Amino acid sequence: VATAQCLPYGAAVTFLPLRGLVRGLLDVARTEEVTPLLHQIFLTAGHSDMDATRLASLIGTTLGDTPDAERRDREEIFTAWRLLIEALATRGPLLVVFEDLHWASDTLLDLVEHVTTSRTTAPLVMFALARPELLDRRPPWGGGLRNFTSIGLEPLTNEETLRLVSIMTESVPGPIANAIVERAGGNPFFVGELVRAYEELHRAGKRDDEITLPDTVHATVL
Repeated sequence: VATAQCLPYGAAVTFLPLRGLVRGLLDVARTEEVTPLLHQIFLTAGHSDMDATRLASLIGTTLGDTPDAERRDREEIFTAWRLLIEALATRGPLLVVFEDLHWASDTLLDLVEHVTTSRTTAPLVMFALARPELLDRRPPWGGGLRNFTSIGLEPLTNEETLRLVSIMTESVPGPIANAIVERAGGNPFFVGELVRAYEELHRAGKRDDEITLPDTVHATVL
């Protein structure tokens, strides 16, 4: 499993999420040099030494702080990433996750669309996780792609939220759990943060009748 985590300032640093993705794909530490590993992967996949060097260089261009990646041929870069993912998938089941894609730059969105059109028969699944506003930028996102499935996640119901609270912890009493349901509005992330907020206050010695839960996600995280 390898993840590309997009960040709120991602549009200003086009390929930043790919650094984490490639290290997840190769299972290497941040300080380890990846170019020789990339070269070997392309060689093993059947590419010539010259092509393996070129493809590894194209991948490497997107991992540095140089603006060269913006000037080089986009299609070549996109193809190099698709070939890398396909080559790794032939080694065993591979799951690639693009997280918070609504924060990605337009160029990175183009790259994701390109690599997800892979026609490999290898065991490969790719997830593109995003808020609905991605469709405001790209209304036809995913439309017409082969083997594409769109899943819309609706807010949790009150019953589902209570069940989530009970799964996360056994220490939240009924009244507090009901308060979490009311404040969370079906947002599972908010549920988790509220549960943690309660547990921290409880461990600090607060009685249940003294605990006031935050009203917003922002206040909870703070």
